[in-house]
Amino acid sequence: MTMKNKYVWRSRISEHQFRQIVRLFSVDLDASQIAR
Repeated sequence: MTMKNKYVWRSRISEHQFRQIVRLFSVDLDASQIAR
């Protein structure tokens, strides 16, 4: 079963980039740490 992401459908980022952003938010890093 594949997971579809309703937020990626109209966005300009890929599913992989979206998952990476969500992962970084879930870890709760500072913006300066995420930018590295």
